[in-house]
Amino acid sequence: MNEMFTGKRPLLYSVNDIQGELIQERLGIDCHISYLNWNPISELVAQFDRMNPDCTVIFLEPTASSKANLADWMDLRQYCETRYIPFVIIGEADQELKNALLADAVFSHPADPTALQLHIKKLIERRQRILDQIFIDPVTGANNYRYMQREVQRQLHDMKRSYETFSMVYLEVDPIPSIDHHSKRVVTKGFVDFIQGNIRPMDCLGHHAEAGFVLILPRTVKEDALKLMRRLTALFANVPIDTPQGTQYATFSAKVREFIDSSNSSDACLEIMPFSNETDPTERKGLVLDGKMNDENVKTRKLMVAIIDDDRLIREMLKHQLADIGEHLYDVEVKDFADGEEFFNDPWHRQNERYLVIIDRIMPKMDGLEILGKIRTGYDRRRYVCIMLTSKGAETDIALAIQRGANDYIVKPFSLKELRARINRLVGGLQ
Repeated sequence: MNEMFTGKRPLLYSVNDIQGELIQERLGIDCHISYLNWNPISELVAQFDRMNPDCTVIFLEPTASSKANLADWMDLRQYCETRYIPFVIIGEADQELKNALLADAVFSHPADPTALQLHIKKLIERRQRILDQIFIDPVTGANNYRYMQREVQRQLHDMKRSYETFSMVYLEVDPIPSIDHHSKRVVTKGFVDFIQGNIRPMDCLGHHAEAGFVLILPRTVKEDALKLMRRLTALFANVPIDTPQGTQYATFSAKVREFIDSSNSSDACLEIMPFSNETDPTERKGLVLDGKMNDENVKTRKLMVAIIDDDRLIREMLKHQLADIGEHLYDVEVKDFADGEEFFNDPWHRQNERYLVIIDRIMPKMDGLEILGKIRTGYDRRRYVCIMLTSKGAETDIALAIQRGANDYIVKPFSLKELRARINRLVGGLQ
């Protein structure tokens, strides 16, 4: 490929004779060629949907207007214009067709290769500058892929700060038999309108680099995202969409993934979203998949469990009993402390992880309420879940602990079964 076009998507040449191959050879550009003698313009537009070219070059003969309806040519021009795809003509055509096409550049045949190269390069660069400034797809109304890359990066940055995970969903409208490209576009637009009308303002729908869409769900765990997708797939199947071929009913399939590792890049996150022909079902109709089920070496969340109690026996007992808390959801690290000062003096308690802190109510040096107050005033409360253990079971004592920020309150003596059940409930809320 000519170095001038390195890194660009292959150009789509639409030609009506073998001279198109000669143009490709002289330019030294890796192109796709479609022959209008054999393919109607409507099929060419369908190819555009699949290839998403950076530039369109049409080779015309003087009789070109007689081989296709003028309205079809204008439809092709409008298609390119709405997507900011440059339009270049090589050859001769009648004046009516030239006026209808309003090409960005016109070359007589045979075209000078150097001049054609330079024009195509400049037109592609202009398109890239436009796309860099426009984040909404003018056809569907969804965000484009560039915007989605930035939004995923923002979610990853927020995760580093708040340690709140987010989910993403890959969406594809399922194939509809015997539907043309016009109706397919209408169905796709109806699908986008439906999704955007059923998500939160903070959620973000946009195009993927592949054929489908990506939905970003901030501060959403995978289980909730799966519930949402099951509800929306059922609703969408009953939504009538008026198309040029009559009323259509469509379905869409979805693949849900939750992201818990803020060290990933946005491109890496988006790259793993699409359906896999190797691991996912090939026949999909309203299917909702859990993306994790096919992942290998999935990173497990870290849960730091701190036990602050001046009673060594209780510390040792809890340290042993809570080593497997959270079951398979977390990689648990348990550490015990004899008092609050020991806890706050240890850098272990300030890592960018999530913490479950079990605090004894009555201790020397710093009592449980003081520890609780210090955590709630100086730390991100979303990352620190606190349970108070105490022999004081009066309502006023419980109310005071809750007021200071305790997530739960357990009176001694307590059942280990009850403690584990309460911890699992709180840990489940951390997901």
